[in-house]
Amino acid sequence: MIDAILLAAVRKGSERALGQLIDKYTAYVCAIIRNSVGSTVSREDIEEVASDVFLALWENAANIRGNPKAYLGAAARNKAKNKLRGLAPGVPLTEDYAADGGITLEDGLMRLTNAELSSPPY
Repeated sequence: MIDAILLAAVRKGSERALGQLIDKYTAYVCAIIRNSVGSTVSREDIEEVASDVFLALWENAANIRGNPKAYLGAAARNKAKNKLRGLAPGVPLTEDYAADGGITLEDGLMRLTNAELSSPPY
């Protein structure tokens, strides 16, 4: 109930209400970001992503329905993945890496190439 009131105030431009949501959910947002990126980014990068999440809340408050915690969780996960994508090619996303048994795209291509080279052409 309190979150709904704070979100309604944010929709009306209340920086104070945004500050209260930031105070309440910063640890939650940072935990999601850390779980999404692992140890591939610095603490400063995690803080930057968290700031981006709360900026997105501010900018999209009019479109958020329901509990802002759900929005913050989804935004944190998506922005963390975007941060990983922006770091460098070849840095696997955590769940993508786990889904294929820990094989990166480069490893998979190398194995495929080696298999093609070692098998007869017929």
